[in-house]
Amino acid sequence: MSDSLELSKFSLTRMSHDLAGMMTALSASLELLDEAGGADAESLSLAQAAAQGLIARLTFFRAAFGAKGPLTSVRAAKETAETYLKSLENKPISYRLDFKLPAQAPMFVLRLSLLGVQICADCLARGGDIRIEVNEARRTFEITGSGERVAVDPAIADLLNANPAPLSSPKQVAAAYFIETAQANKWRVSLEQGSGYIKIVCGE
Repeated sequence: MSDSLELSKFSLTRMSHDLAGMMTALSASLELLDEAGGADAESLSLAQAAAQGLIARLTFFRAAFGAKGPLTSVRAAKETAETYLKSLENKPISYRLDFKLPAQAPMFVLRLSLLGVQICADCLARGGDIRIEVNEARRTFEITGSGERVAVDPAIADLLNANPAPLSSPKQVAAAYFIETAQANKWRVSLEQGSGYIKIVCGE
């Protein structure tokens, strides 16, 4: 099977998995409403939250992996990232996003930002901070994830350090798209890791 078919297969698996969780939550909430014979406040709130989470993830996947879609501005990219992260949160897990890009940031940088958000969120098992910025001193674009527990899949680290092997997991999809997008725009990518953080560094 070709690399592009492998990527398509794992992309569909990743998206289906992430959306299925929200659809299950929405279905369960609707069942509670039906059993209650009407719209009690708690069940209605649960259904609304599940529906918002589903929309957030659909919007994120369309922006990060699809055509131009919602990526109309830095503000739109930031809002897409924020609502996606919110859809991942639960009582012990939360995320804080610091999204600092110039208003004239090109479309491919906005896409890299969203892909980087997903990569970092996957590595932050207990939530944490995600920062997106341009480092003027280094002349680089950087995405940093930091938190109490940071775990990077070695295969993802290899992808981001331009030492790829055939894809073996849906979790690697965002990193694969990240590398392809960066290289298509003649950018180099590297991954820095330390105690409690990861940093994806891009530049010409």
